[in-house]
Amino acid sequence: RQKSRRFIQSFHSPIDILSYPRDTYRVNLVEEYVELDKALSQAIGAAIGSSWYHIGAIRKQRESEQIIAWTDIYILPQFALLTKEPDHTKVMVFEQIEKKHGKSIQRAEVDVFALGASIDIAKHLKIKQHDPCLAIVRRYYDNHDELFEVTFTYHPENKYTYSMEFKSNLTS
Repeated sequence: RQKSRRFIQSFHSPIDILSYPRDTYRVNLVEEYVELDKALSQAIGAAIGSSWYHIGAIRKQRESEQIIAWTDIYILPQFALLTKEPDHTKVMVFEQIEKKHGKSIQRAEVDVFALGASIDIAKHLKIKQHDPCLAIVRRYYDNHDELFEVTFTYHPENKYTYSMEFKSNLTS
């Protein structure tokens, strides 16, 4: 009888979850306080009428200046001033929240799927409406299971590859 094989994926920190190379940076095009309507409430997973801070940004590769993503980042309002920090465009927002506010990520949810670009996303990515995109939604929770950041990231076709390696737990 053959022993069943299990594959294990380990993350040592949230930065391991679909992080970007350090040769990329964000350019914030939108910074605003928002109250969630029904649609945004459902997408984020927070109450209708709750207050969040929205950052809409493109991510570029440093040398080529090529746009590799559009991201809508929603954080709790008390973290809004992070956008004024000198390293804001180079560091993941959740890392800034951890460092500046002492929040630690207890749990992260990640959804990955394909979709056709909406007119707004297409405009930011400089592609055609309905062109294929890789969409990644990340939700970050603290040790009280409170949601404090949600990101919706859209990568145009052929601009981003996510690679994973799985290792068997069997030894030879």
